Amino acid sequence: MFYRSLLLPMLFAAAFAAADKVDDIVRKEMAARKVQGAVLAVVKDGNVVKKAAYGYANIENNVKTKLDSVFEIGSITKQFTATLIMKLVEEGKLDLDRPVIEYMPGIPQEWKEITLRHLLSHQSGLKNVNDIEGLSIFDNVDYAKFIKRLSAHPLEFTPGTKYAYRNTGYCFAGYIIQHVTKRSYWDYLSDTIFKPLKMNSSQPRDPSAIIKNRVAGYDIVDGKIQNRGTHLTDINAAGAIASTVLDLILWNEAVDKNKIISPTSQQLMWTPNKLSDGKPTRYGLGWIITEYRGAKLITHGGSTSGFSAVIQKYVDHGVTIIVLTNCETLNTAAFIAQEVAPEYVAFKK
Repeated sequence: MFYRSLLLPMLFAAAFAAADKVDDIVRKEMAARKVQGAVLAVVKDGNVVKKAAYGYANIENNVKTKLDSVFEIGSITKQFTATLIMKLVEEGKLDLDRPVIEYMPGIPQEWKEITLRHLLSHQSGLKNVNDIEGLSIFDNVDYAKFIKRLSAHPLEFTPGTKYAYRNTGYCFAGYIIQHVTKRSYWDYLSDTIFKPLKMNSSQPRDPSAIIKNRVAGYDIVDGKIQNRGTHLTDINAAGAIASTVLDLILWNEAVDKNKIISPTSQQLMWTPNKLSDGKPTRYGLGWIITEYRGAKLITHGGSTSGFSAVIQKYVDHGVTIIVLTNCETLNTAAFIAQEVAPEYVAFKK
């Protein structure tokens, strides 16, 4: 008993020391990158071992960031869209390798070789929607307008021959989901994923909506902090979810425990796609498959004006790191997560 009474305080002290070190790492990176607010969660072997909020959700009103602060998560949205597609594939309503022209009306003949897999693996050859005028979030974009604006631009390469990361394929996939289910993308997403998982704060980033605990986004221009810009592309199913770190903990659990789709479908999402010449890419379906410091890393980041987010899964080590920030600079959240990772992942030296 005496031995245990000495050991327990030592273990608690070690735990607090580790936690303090992680906080120091995050705050140091935030200062270096001019990040105003951030949240972090670390899951180890299915258990949440760290969750914390840092800085400010709104610097004008002096509002501190909390665990239930709602951030835009950008292209992490692609995980959700790809999961919905795989759900419909499992139900026999879609086929990844059938041309999308078989599913959707009004598609130009030039696109007849584009498959659903091409859309989800960034091999379609379609122009990036971010570079097309008339597709802003304030343009009331529907499927007809999306096709009209997009079809004015020729394919940039033959489908399947190149990998080019674009939001276009996932925006397109969102319309396919709507067409097949006869429901809006957001309603189907909510009923299939958000509500069953009790992700109660997750929703569209709609700038006109009143969103409780919404975080303000900030851009860095010429080294100075300013409110994020107002020109926002209508990226919809490609990157328009707003969520909290608490909700994304629930999402991570659902992915790990195959609560929405089968293990076979999940593994397919985590398998790098190949080009038509057999050369592999690093992109699966809504996930990037890579490595960091010799460890396998399955991940996806998200960047919208004013926000940067990431989910990093070191699958062979049972560690997931989630970081959300209100700083627009590309890969800000990923850099923070990578600095934190050595505290939880035993990288090979």
